[in-house]
Amino acid sequence: RVPRWFTEGLSEWESEVADPSWARESAELLAAAQRKGKLRKLHELELAFLRAESPVMMEVAYSEAAYAIRYLGETYGLPQLIKILEGYAEGQSTEALFERHLGKGMPAVEREFETWLKSQLSKKVSGWHPAPEGGGPAAAKAGPRDELYRRALAQARESDFDGASRTLQQLIQQDGDGYPARMLLAEVLLQGPSWKSAKKHLERARSFHVEAIEPLVKLAEVARRAGDVTAEKAVLKDAIEIDALSLDPAARLLMLARVTGDAALLDQAYARATEIAPLHPITLAIRAERLAQGGDAAGAGAVLQRATRGLDEGPVDTVVVVALAAAAAGKQAMARELATAAQKHADSLPREARQALEKLAASSP
Repeated sequence: RVPRWFTEGLSEWESEVADPSWARESAELLAAAQRKGKLRKLHELELAFLRAESPVMMEVAYSEAAYAIRYLGETYGLPQLIKILEGYAEGQSTEALFERHLGKGMPAVEREFETWLKSQLSKKVSGWHPAPEGGGPAAAKAGPRDELYRRALAQARESDFDGASRTLQQLIQQDGDGYPARMLLAEVLLQGPSWKSAKKHLERARSFHVEAIEPLVKLAEVARRAGDVTAEKAVLKDAIEIDALSLDPAARLLMLARVTGDAALLDQAYARATEIAPLHPITLAIRAERLAQGGDAAGAGAVLQRATRGLDEGPVDTVVVVALAAAAAGKQAMARELATAAQKHADSLPREARQALEKLAASSP
């Protein structure tokens, strides 16, 4: 019998090799479990699946198994993993197979894996993190920095943004610099007149957690408020490269690429949106437009009809793309109607999108 940690880990690792964005949350999950003392030893990984104490810990089990297989594969080679699989088919134990094919016993491999895993996680998730609230040994380690962080949270909840900003600056100066502090400080600054200064803190937050999408989403917001389409496209491109689950960044990027005529970026955003939500109206709109460009008017019309079903008046980014697709498919009345509706909610749109809507709304019947 092949242990579950081996089969699941192999499957996860293969998925991550095919598309690294599928592994985006793995490092943070494992780092959080590490801070709480919840990571399993290599020889205990089977128990991580059999006795997971919560859905989150089941996710941790999958992630740790993937890291374990990745370590074994990169360190000892895929042929050795195949030999271990073949050994399982013969009824051999993991300990015996490690001795035979890795040349080391479980304790030695386990120590090496732990050292490697800590190194990998520290490259992706670093900086200070507050102690978890509640009981347990990890929560008992709370100290002055945790007090400052919790005070800043309370001040932010009470809309005392100036006070929260000062508290967070104090925390950062007192060796509390890290992802949580920088993200909260950026969020606080975004609420006031100094919102542009949030950018440097979001970029610093990224350096502490290189797989996090949240700083990129906020950086896109800063760029949008500043009217910097180039910067917004750049950070959204980074976002879809590390995240294969969130449609919003891909959809926004798809609209920006479409209205700015960025063909290469449009292809990338369309591919990601198709993977996430192939039947979403914005994805269908690009498909309809490409069918129309290829001469398939009937196919374009059918897909466009599906895209407009239940579209109503939003979200505005989607309406823009559907309106442009309708125009490309020769559905001028539909394009004009959608453009007119989108103009009512155009505040978040870049100049290029507003100009496209104006042109469609003014088009002849």
